[in-house]
Amino acid sequence: MPLSGTFNYFAVVPANFLEDRSSPWPIQLSHVVDKIGEPLHDSRLTGLSPRLTIADGGPTPNPSASRPAVLRSRFTLTASKKENSTVSSAAFYVDKDLTGIFEPGDRLYMGRTGCGGLGISLLRNDRLVFAVGAISCLPLGNDVRAGVPSGLVKEAETTFKKVDPDFRFRELPLQISLGGHPRIIFRGWERLGSYEIWVEHGFFPGIPGVDVCAAISLNGSCGSVAASAQLLNDGELEITRW
Repeated sequence: MPLSGTFNYFAVVPANFLEDRSSPWPIQLSHVVDKIGEPLHDSRLTGLSPRLTIADGGPTPNPSASRPAVLRSRFTLTASKKENSTVSSAAFYVDKDLTGIFEPGDRLYMGRTGCGGLGISLLRNDRLVFAVGAISCLPLGNDVRAGVPSGLVKEAETTFKKVDPDFRFRELPLQISLGGHPRIIFRGWERLGSYEIWVEHGFFPGIPGVDVCAAISLNGSCGSVAASAQLLNDGELEITRW
C-alpha cells in the first residue's frame, strides 16, 4: 500500500472531553511528511491535519468468536481539505469501554500501516495505558517496545533450513519488551511486569502481509482490551470518498 493509504496521527484528549464527547478534535501527524510533489508519497488517507469525532457505534453486528459482542465507539477521521487527502473520511470501531478511560491531556495515537493494519494507543504522562490492534506501528511510551524480532526469526530459519532448505515461518511472533526485559509471544495471554498482554496472532509474511493483532494494557487501568484488538483485526474502514 502506498503512503497515501496510511496514516499515523495523534491527538490530545481535550479538557472538555468528559462533558462534551461529540465535538471533533484537531489531529496532527506523528511524523513530518517530507513532500516530494508526488501524491502517493505526500498524501495520507485523511490528509495531514484531519479531525477526529468519537460517537456511539452501537453493538457489534453479526458477532462471532473473532468479532466479540460489545458496545462500540465509532472513531471518524475527517479530512480538513482535499489537498493531500486520499479520502474525505474514514471510520473504525473499538470497544466502548476503552474510550471510557480517556482523561483530559492523554495522548491518543492512531495508525494504519502499509499492510492495512489498524491500531490505537493511549499514553498518560508518557506512560502506556493501552495499545490495541497493530501495536508495533504505535508509540508505546518510555518503557514499552513491540515489534517482530526479525533477526531472531532469520537465525531460527537458518537453523531449520539445514534440515529442510524450503523451511520458512508462516507466522512470525511478537516481541514485547518492558524496561529492556523481552517476551516473545505467538498467541494467547501473558503478563509482563505491570502489563497484561494478549496476542490474537503474529505477523503473516507476504505481499503486503498481515500485521500482528495484539493488545497490551496497564494492570487496573481498564477491563479486557482484547475485544478492541479483534474489532480492528481485519483493518476494515468505513470510507467516504471525495
